[in-house]
This record gives sequence, C-alpha cells and structure tokens, in this order.
Amino acid sequence: MGKFRRFVDSNGLKELFLHGRAFTWSNERDNPTLTKIDRAFVSVDWELDHPDGLLQALSTAISDHCPLHLAMEDHLQPHRRFRFESFWTKLDGFDEAVVEAWTCDPSISDPFLRLDVLLRKTSHDLTAWGQRKIGNVKLQIAMANWIILQLDQLEDSVITDQNGKEEAFYNAYKELLGMYQAREHTIDLDCLGITPLDPQELDAIYTEEEVYSVIKSMPSERAPGPDGFIGLFFHRDWSIIKDDIMAAIHKL
Repeated sequence: MGKFRRFVDSNGLKELFLHGRAFTWSNERDNPTLTKIDRAFVSVDWELDHPDGLLQALSTAISDHCPLHLAMEDHLQPHRRFRFESFWTKLDGFDEAVVEAWTCDPSISDPFLRLDVLLRKTSHDLTAWGQRKIGNVKLQIAMANWIILQLDQLEDSVITDQNGKEEAFYNAYKELLGMYQAREHTIDLDCLGITPLDPQELDAIYTEEEVYSVIKSMPSERAPGPDGFIGLFFHRDWSIIKDDIMAAIHKL
C-alpha cells in the first residue's frame, strides 16, 4: 500500500469522480458494511484531454464489487434526475395518473426488478403528465418573477430629502399599527374566565429584577443587537453595567 501511495503521489494522479454511487463494495449482510474500494485514477493531462469522461458503477450478480464503466463519448449528457413535485398531489387527476403509470410487464417476477421498472415508468409518466397539466414550470416561474420585478420597479422610489424620509417612516408605521376605530362589539372576559388587566400597568417602570431576568434568558454566544456584544458579556458584567442600563431604560 505504501508503494502504491508513493506511485500516486509521484505521478500526480487524481481520483475520477464516481457518479451515481457512494460505495462500491458490500459484505451483503443484514447490517451491511459499505465501503468504496474500487477507484479510477488519472493524470491531470489525461483529464484535460478528456473533459467529457464519465465514470459510473455498474450492477453485477456475480461479485460483491461494482464494475466501473468509463464512458468517453465527446458529447455525453447524463439523464436529468427525476424530481417529484409536491404540488402535483393538489392537481386534479393526480391519483388517476399514478394508477395509470404504475404498471409493468406482468412477466417480471423479480420484486426488485419489478419495483425498479415501476418507479422508472412512473417517474417518466408523471413528468410528462405534469408538463401537460400545467406546462413548463421553470418558464412560468421566470415569467412570474419578471412581472413581480416590473411591479416592484413601478412601486419603488428613491427618497433622499429629510422630509421625504420622515413621511415614508410615518406612513409605514401608520399602516403597520392601523387606525383607531370604535368597536361595535366587545369580549366578555368574565364569561371566558379571563381576569382583565389594567392597561396602566404597561406604563409602569421596569424593575431591576425584570431586566435581569431578561438578560439571563439571552443566548450566551449570540449578540442581541448590531453592536456585537453577546449575552455572556451582560451575564458576567451585570453588576458593572446595570446602573447605566437601568438609567437608559428609565429614560425611555
């Protein structure tokens, strides 16, 4: 093994990426041991001369190893991986499409081969069914994003003067908070068993115990604000900083 490693290093060899499989050997037990012990090495010059090379593992019934197949076609394009779209299940006719697609040759008796054929056929048929049902999804998403971009450009405007900034902030918070309106109906809290609270208590000054309880609940390794001070700083140095913090809170 040492000689092999020195040979690889001295010749500057690199391992080809194996597509479609993470392991190439199994002990084929109920709790299998899976390893990758079948590899292909090439030089940098070879890889530059053959940029379209594709290394894949083949299946076999006569060995616990996977034969490796290196395709050298100039314009080799791997098949596009199937992706099940969750929104398909919400479309009319989905169940019927699955029932129609989930069929295969009844002469196939091997359960693994049968399942493989069923899954491949269903993936192909569902992809075609989805495209017929709603069209090209990527094209529709691109069109929707383009329309949203146009609307955003129409709505957005750049404000540079002070009065415009103040008005923009005021309008934003006004829409967020809403406007006061007299209620035509109210909630009977006594009937619901909820004790009414005096809103004036919200104006009460925070006590040091209340503030410190919040500080103790802060994550130690995270900064609660843009200043960068993490919670551990407030935990450790509360006795030093509490007077200033409380003074700032009371100033609010």
